Amino acid sequence: MIYMNKLRNQAAIAIVSLLWINLGLMGLRAWWGMDADPAILLGGGAAIAAAATLTWWHDRTGTATQVSTALALAASVALLVYAFSGSPLQIDVHMYFFASLAICAAWVDWRAILAFASFTALHHLVLYLVLPAAVFPGAADIGRVVLHAVILVVEAGALLALGRSLAKAFVQNDKAIRKAQIATDQAAELSSKVKLAQQQILDDADLRDSERSRDNERLQTAMDALGRGLHQLAQGDLRFRLTDSFDGSLDKLRGDFNSSMETLEQLVAGLSRSAREMRHGSNSVFADAEHISQRTEQQAVSLEQTAAAIDRITGNVQTAFTRAGEASQLVVEATEERVGFRSHRHQCGQRHDRDREFILPDRHHHQGDRRHCVPDQPAGTQCRCRGRPRR
Repeated sequence: MIYMNKLRNQAAIAIVSLLWINLGLMGLRAWWGMDADPAILLGGGAAIAAAATLTWWHDRTGTATQVSTALALAASVALLVYAFSGSPLQIDVHMYFFASLAICAAWVDWRAILAFASFTALHHLVLYLVLPAAVFPGAADIGRVVLHAVILVVEAGALLALGRSLAKAFVQNDKAIRKAQIATDQAAELSSKVKLAQQQILDDADLRDSERSRDNERLQTAMDALGRGLHQLAQGDLRFRLTDSFDGSLDKLRGDFNSSMETLEQLVAGLSRSAREMRHGSNSVFADAEHISQRTEQQAVSLEQTAAAIDRITGNVQTAFTRAGEASQLVVEATEERVGFRSHRHQCGQRHDRDREFILPDRHHHQGDRRHCVPDQPAGTQCRCRGRPRR
C-alpha cells in the first residue's frame, strides 16, 4: 500500500489546501459584492476549512479524514454556489460540484465518494425546497434537480468503479512491490552475506597470515636458540642450556634439547670416568706385564744356563759311555787272547760276582750295565768295582 498511501497523502494536502482556496474565493466574492450574507458565507467557509484541517492534522489519511474532507469540500462548493446567488454564473458554479467529486476520487475510497455525492444530493433537494435561490438562479423546477442528481450518480458510479480498479491495481502493485522488495531484501541479504563471507575470508586470510608470521617468528627464535646451543655443543660446552622459554608447543623442543644435553653430559662424564679407570687399569696391566716380562727374561736366562749345563752333562755322559764301550771292547779282546786265564777268571768271577759289579750310566735309559773285573789285572791290586784286592 505504499503508492496508495502516497497518493492519499497528496490528495489530503490538495483537498485541505483547496478548502482554504475556496475560503479565499469567498472573500473575493464578498469583496466584489454579492446578494448572499457575508457572515454566513465567510464564517461557514472558515469553520468548514478549520474543522477539516484539524481532522487531517490528527489523522493524515484515515477514514475519518477522508469522509470529513469530502463533506467539507462539498459544503465549501455549496457556499460558493450560495455566494453567486442572483448572478447568471451561479448555474456554472454547479460544475464545481462535479470537479470536486472527481477530486475526492483521489482518496481511492468509496466512502469519500459516497459521502460527497450524498451531501450534494441532499443539498440540492433541501435548498430547492427551502431556499431555491441558494441553489439555482431564477425559477427552478424539480427536473433540473433530477438532472443534476442523475449526472451526479453517473459520475459517482464511474468514480467508484475507477476507484475500485485503482485500489486493485494498487493492491497488486503493492504485492509486486512487496515481492520485489522481498527479492531485493533477499538479494541485499545475500549480497551482505557474500560481503560478510568475503570479509570473513579476508579476515581469516589476514589472521592466517598473522598467525603464520607469528609462527615463523617463533620458529625462527627457536631455531636461533637451537643454533646457539648446537654451536656451543660443537665447541665442546656440554653445560650449555636454553633458559629462555619458547612459545607454545615449541617449548617442548627446548626441554628435549636441555634433556639431551644433560644426558650427553652425563654420558661423557661417565665415559671420562671409564677412560680414567681404563687408563689406570692399563697402567697396572702394563706394569704387571713389564714385571712378568722381566721375570720371563730372568727365567729364560736361567733356562739357557740350565740347558747349557744339561748339554755339558750330556756331553760328559756320552764321552764316558764311549770310553766305557772302548774299555769293554778291550776287555773282551784281552779275554779272548788269554785263554789260559779262563779258569782263574771263572773262579774269580764266581767269588766276586755279587759285589764286583759296577754300573755305568746310560744316556738313553739312565740304567747301569753290569761289568766284571778285568781278569788280567795283577794280583794284589784292588778291584775297581769294589775296592777289594785281587788274589
